[in-house]
Amino acid sequence: MQRRHTTYKTLTLCKKLGRDIEIARLKRQWTREQLAQRAMISQNTLSKIIAGNGGVSFSRYLSVFVALGVDGKISDLIASKNDELALQLEIERLPKRIRK
Repeated sequence: MQRRHTTYKTLTLCKKLGRDIEIARLKRQWTREQLAQRAMISQNTLSKIIAGNGGVSFSRYLSVFVALGVDGKISDLIASKNDELALQLEIERLPKRIRK
C-alpha cells in the first residue's frame, strides 16, 4: 500500500474545520448523534471529522456542511468570481498597450 503524504497546511486546515464544525454543532444545540444522522454518516466518521482527520473523504465533509446549512458558502469558495489569483493572472496577461 502506498503511503500518503499530507502537508502541514492541509492538516492544520482539517483541524480548524473540525473545530469549526464542532462549534457550529454546539451553537445549534445538536448532539453528535443528531448531526451524524442529519449528515447521513456514522458517529465514528463525525468524530474523525471533528478531530481533523485528513483521511475522511471530502464528500463526508460536504455532507456535514449540508446538514449544518452552510453548503452555499462552501460552493462559493472556489467560484470564479472569488478566485483572486486567477483574476490577477488575467490582469497580468492583458496587453501593456493597444496599437491601432
